[in-house]
Amino acid sequence: MRSLCVAGLITIALAGSADAQTPAPLGARDFRFLGLTHNADTATVRRTFGNPRTVEDRHDPDYPMTQWVYRSFKVRFLGTSNISGFLLTSPRVHTARGLRVGQTRSHVRQLYGPPPTFDGPQNDCCWNYRDPTTEAHIVQIRFDGDLVQEIYLGYVGD
Repeated sequence: MRSLCVAGLITIALAGSADAQTPAPLGARDFRFLGLTHNADTATVRRTFGNPRTVEDRHDPDYPMTQWVYRSFKVRFLGTSNISGFLLTSPRVHTARGLRVGQTRSHVRQLYGPPPTFDGPQNDCCWNYRDPTTEAHIVQIRFDGDLVQEIYLGYVGD
């Protein structure tokens, strides 16, 4: 009887560890960055991070974009005063799951799962993980070879 109980506990433990290896689907926490979400406005960004080093404007009438450039990341605004996303450009900062610029593809797989295939074959330089509740909300990971080059958390335009 005792060996049957031990065998049952081992089976439960092994089943639990297999589930722990499958990353959870994207959720709201995956789109938070240093305490802010996409609905924060420019005043909140300025209070949280201070003034940007520079401001980059793209004057495209169909897709106007402003980026506030900080030391290790950029904050993107698409035609409004609310954040549309964050672009992580340095290993000094990380995603909610702990991913940093400079880490390997295998580390991305551990944190986010295999590269998604539901939006067509993924090219070698970019993997897009989509929010299951809205296709426009993504974690986009760009690679240079085997290493993460930059990470975008936020919305994509049409």
